[in-house]
Amino acid sequence: MDDLPTLTRKPFGLRGVLADYLGTAIALAVLVLIFSLSTEHFFSRATFTTIANQIPSAILIATGMTYILIIAEIDLSVGSVLGLCGAVAGICLVKFQWPLWLAAACALAVGLSCGAFNGLVSIHWRLPSFIVTLGMLEMARGGAHFVTNSQTQYIGSAVAAIAETSFLGLSLPFLLAVILVGGAQLVLARTVFGRYMVAIGTNEEVVRLSGMGL
Repeated sequence: MDDLPTLTRKPFGLRGVLADYLGTAIALAVLVLIFSLSTEHFFSRATFTTIANQIPSAILIATGMTYILIIAEIDLSVGSVLGLCGAVAGICLVKFQWPLWLAAACALAVGLSCGAFNGLVSIHWRLPSFIVTLGMLEMARGGAHFVTNSQTQYIGSAVAAIAETSFLGLSLPFLLAVILVGGAQLVLARTVFGRYMVAIGTNEEVVRLSGMGL
C-alpha cells in the first residue's frame, strides 16, 4: 500500500497537464484548423461560445463516465438516466409547481438512485456492468415516458434564469461544468480515493488481496 502513491503520482501543474493531454490538444487543434479552412464562418467567437453553451450535459456525463471507465467498468444507461432525470425535473416544475431547487434535488435523487441500483446489483450478484446498465437503460427510458405520459412539457420560463446568466458569453451551466471537471481531475490526481480507483482499474484482484480500503 505504501508504494501506491509513488506509482500513480503524476506532476500536478502545467507540465503535468501538457504531458497528459498534448496529443488530445494537437488533435483538437488539427480539427479546428480543418474546419476553419473549410468555411469562413467557423473560426469565430460566436461559434465557439455556441458550442460551449451546448455541451454542459455532455461534459457532466463524460466526467462521471471517466470514473467508471477508470475502474474498468461501463455504464450504458447514462443517456437514458439523464433523460429520466430531466423528465422528473420537468414534471416537478410544470405539474407540481415546485421551486427550481427542489425539482433539481428530486432529479438528482432519481439519478443517484439509478446509479446506486446499478452498482449494488453489479456487486451483490456479480453481474457484468454491461448487462446491468443495459437493463437500466430500458428501465429509465420507459420511466421517462411514464412520468411524462409521452408528452412534451415546456419549462423554459422556469429555468430561464440559469440560461440567461453568463460571463463573456459563456453560460452558467458551462462554467459549472468546467469547475466540476477541474474538481474531478483534482480528486483523481491528488487524493487517496482517486489512486485507489486507478489501482482497481489496473488490477482489481491485487487491490482485494492487499486489503486496500479495508
